[in-house]
Amino acid sequence: MVCAAAPLLAAAGTTLATLAGCAGGRRADGPTPVAEQPGVAFDALQPAVVELFVDAYEFVSTRDSQYLFVFNADAVGDAPSFRFDSTDHDPGVDTSYDLVRAPSAFGVPVEIPDWTVFELPETGDGSDAALVGSDGEWRPGDALKERLSAPLPSLDVTDFTGPSSVPAGDSPPFSVTVSNESEYEGRFLAVLRPQYGLTTGQLVSRSVAAGATVTLEATVDAVGTPTPGRGQGNALRYELDWPDGSTTTTLTVG
Repeated sequence: MVCAAAPLLAAAGTTLATLAGCAGGRRADGPTPVAEQPGVAFDALQPAVVELFVDAYEFVSTRDSQYLFVFNADAVGDAPSFRFDSTDHDPGVDTSYDLVRAPSAFGVPVEIPDWTVFELPETGDGSDAALVGSDGEWRPGDALKERLSAPLPSLDVTDFTGPSSVPAGDSPPFSVTVSNESEYEGRFLAVLRPQYGLTTGQLVSRSVAAGATVTLEATVDAVGTPTPGRGQGNALRYELDWPDGSTTTTLTVG
């Protein structure tokens, strides 16, 4: 396995995914601390990342891990790493496929330049959390440090509905309701797609505040007549997948 510390660049579907499994050990010393590093910014904290596996979106995650995205990590200098729980973590995840970024509303992946992802333990001591490079450090605020230290929020899909029937050639709408009953803001990451057929589906990555409930709307591609021989008659089943579960809803075409 070859490990590099270059940022992951999401552009035109050619994400360069650094291989993980090369987390550094404890640092004996380091660069001069920099409280504010121009250009570095927090992007997202997710329970998983999304890869494009041939013609389908798939979640990639390791048990007891969380995934931190930052912008412009190279602003701290060469070979940036993220220090968490007194250990330096190199950027990247272990995958052979392109990583993609999901939009905040159901749709196709979005092109976001200059982002880097770090796979971190799900919990740990976040008091020393910092993005560390050859030119200094970027230290996140107290709210992010506290969130990094806590377990991942549990988000529940309380409703997933669509029309009971739709004419062939129409684009059916769907509604997804997500609740966050934890003490911290969480991120809902999901893909919506037909259960049968070759289609990538639609992605969403939406922040849900602590104690909040949000409803997301999606309109999928126009439906055709279901393929004979699948035992479904004129029924078409749609599947909603997220890192912690899945659910389906069925509509009639014709």
